[in-house]
Amino acid sequence: MAISTGTRLGPYEVASLIGAGGMGELYKARDTRLDRTTAHLTNNQYNVLRILRGSHPAKLACSDIAERMIDRDPDITRLIDRLETRGLVRRSRSRRDRRVVEVGITDKGLALVRGLDTHVQRMPKALLGHLGVERLRQLGSLLEAVILDLGTFP
Repeated sequence: MAISTGTRLGPYEVASLIGAGGMGELYKARDTRLDRTTAHLTNNQYNVLRILRGSHPAKLACSDIAERMIDRDPDITRLIDRLETRGLVRRSRSRRDRRVVEVGITDKGLALVRGLDTHVQRMPKALLGHLGVERLRQLGSLLEAVILDLGTFP
């Protein structure tokens, strides 16, 4: 049963049909609560794209990307494989050392991350804006206490 573009399913609005198969249909949808369109990226994939955008036009070795990640992914190779399959990054061998694989962001990857920038900037207010100034200060103090208690972890 096909769902037409614009149909609302709870907080989601159907944007387009991505594909169909034996298990049903897959749709691209917009989350109307945050006024955003899903980009089909994991947090780690988004993090890699932001890292590569920051170094653009220079490319980075996989080990350099892994060092800069917020949440370390032990399988950086497969993570980059998935991004490369979607045309968001491109790999090449280093000219200085053929053993090193360098990764650069493509124009398509740049456009995707650029398209998410305004949504990322709005996210803190969308999630926490309802708390008000005093409760946000209290939350900040509590988080500082948690961080101080962590010591040198990990």
